[in-house]
Amino acid sequence: MPQFKDTMMMARDFKALVRFYNEFVGMSIVESTEHWTTLRDQKTNQSLCITNGPSVRSTSPGIEVENLEAAMAELKRLGGSVHKTWELGPMKGANCYDPENNEVMIWQGNH
Repeated sequence: MPQFKDTMMMARDFKALVRFYNEFVGMSIVESTEHWTTLRDQKTNQSLCITNGPSVRSTSPGIEVENLEAAMAELKRLGGSVHKTWELGPMKGANCYDPENNEVMIWQGNH
């Protein structure tokens, strides 16, 4: 079953946006690479993933799946669409749209 993992957000100034959410909201940095940083609110346990690449065009939900191919098929069955697939290190994923054309990112880690 897919799991809502975080909210994805693209940044023009990656380091400044990470610093903003870290300092203004008090979110802790839990994972950081040259392509993304994941922050977590310690009170609510909600996560925000800020990316410096073209992986998302707008703020969107990030959904982790066990099987990317099966998840894309289910997404399409339910009225969504796949825009493009990608691989980044051990992760592979897809930029998708829900039935109302809102961006959704699904990804499979290296589990």
